[in-house]
Amino acid sequence: MAASPSSTLVSPPRVDLDGEDTSTLVRGTPEWLRETLTSTAGEMARLARVILAMVVDGYGLSHRSDEIVAATDTNFRMLRYHNDNTRTSSSDGQPAVGLAAHVDGSYLTVLFQNDVDGFEMRTGDGGEWARVHSPGPDSLLVVAGQPLVVSWSNGRLHAPVHRVAVGGREDRLSCGVFLLPRRNLVVDAPPELVTVDAPRRFRPFEYSDYLRFKHAGGNGEDVLDRFAGI
Repeated sequence: MAASPSSTLVSPPRVDLDGEDTSTLVRGTPEWLRETLTSTAGEMARLARVILAMVVDGYGLSHRSDEIVAATDTNFRMLRYHNDNTRTSSSDGQPAVGLAAHVDGSYLTVLFQNDVDGFEMRTGDGGEWARVHSPGPDSLLVVAGQPLVVSWSNGRLHAPVHRVAVGGREDRLSCGVFLLPRRNLVVDAPPELVTVDAPRRFRPFEYSDYLRFKHAGGNGEDVLDRFAGI
């Protein structure tokens, strides 16, 4: 029997929040579902931009907040991770993995876990995996991506390596908004965050070039250092 895919996209895989392109909604999706998903995606996108503005303000760059937030795009996705009983934990006791370890290429991700755990982050001390439990049915998880680490914090923030483990009694359904730099945007640490004590760690780069390198070179924690490290 052929193995089932570790995750499948649930209609619609993407909602175009910043334009008029409705082709990103899967054909045949009922109108009521389109409206619900578009509304949900819009609210999550607004929250993501508020969080980004708070990060910018927190580093004393409130005068650039509107400019930085305006230069973002959003991508809303829904994912199903199947509870496949044919996939078991490995011999070393690790759970079956539905989504391999990676770092996000977005500024940040706002994730709704739908009250089914499975999101795990690798800790900095020894590389152990820590399960991120949902504190409640209405909670959201915010994950920093590598461009955010570069663009404002100059390495002060950390983009965690994370994965999705499977194997509970239910399929894991999640949805998330990925807040992205515009593809032609040059990602660079602001001069206010480059100092004698905190020298520049990464060269400026165009976001689309980073994405191409990341997709070709893997999703490991070192991809940013390999691509743009100084």
